[in-house]
Amino acid sequence: MRFNNIQVLRFFAAASVVLYHSHYYTGTLLWKTPLVRAFDFHFAWGVELFFAISGFVVSHSLTRTTPGRFLVLRLMRI
Repeated sequence: MRFNNIQVLRFFAAASVVLYHSHYYTGTLLWKTPLVRAFDFHFAWGVELFFAISGFVVSHSLTRTTPGRFLVLRLMRI
């Protein structure tokens, strides 16, 4: 089962993490500008949301298969 709405949330969470990290590197290595300060710590929520969504998806996957099969499928996917 695919959770399309959750995938959209996961995309926004991942984009938030990218914006947060880009703020860190551009602000630290280059200079502090008003544009860089706009991303200061406003996108840190993406990490928590991404982990919460991933935990939900993994726990849902584990309820539909055995732990051994789950690990085999994960290893094949990686």
